[in-house]
Amino acid sequence: MNFRPGLFFVFSVMLTGCGGGGGGSDSPVVADTPGYLISTQAGAGGSISPASVQLRAGQSATFSLVPQTGFMVDSATGCNGSLSGLSYNISSVTGPCTVSVSFKKQSLLLTATAGTGGTISPAEQQVLYGEAAQWTIQAAAGYLPDTVTGCGGSLTG
Repeated sequence: MNFRPGLFFVFSVMLTGCGGGGGGSDSPVVADTPGYLISTQAGAGGSISPASVQLRAGQSATFSLVPQTGFMVDSATGCNGSLSGLSYNISSVTGPCTVSVSFKKQSLLLTATAGTGGTISPAEQQVLYGEAAQWTIQAAAGYLPDTVTGCGGSLTG
């Protein structure tokens, strides 16, 4: 049998150039979905968790909003999300974005009552957490203040 060196070389290149694949694969080719950084920003009075997350397009995320004592969530925005209690939910990420949350001091309604023999005013006052409140106590004729209690306050004057 006579071989021609030129033909053998061409035949060899054709076999190795095809990549050796078995062909006929039914697996679909899936493009890599881009990942997006979702960052967060929290104002004074609280925090947000997690601080950031990497998500693919269409994925969802939930962030926990954590107010410090005496604070509450004022607003949360960004990434087309929605606020529900102390959670901020993003239903479908479409690109990189930032979730921002702001906090405010809690407003407290304080009430005061006087027993027999005197008055206290005002009867109610609205104060922000950590701020001072002041009442005026007036004893009726023939009476002296006996005790004043509540909210960690003190009697002066």
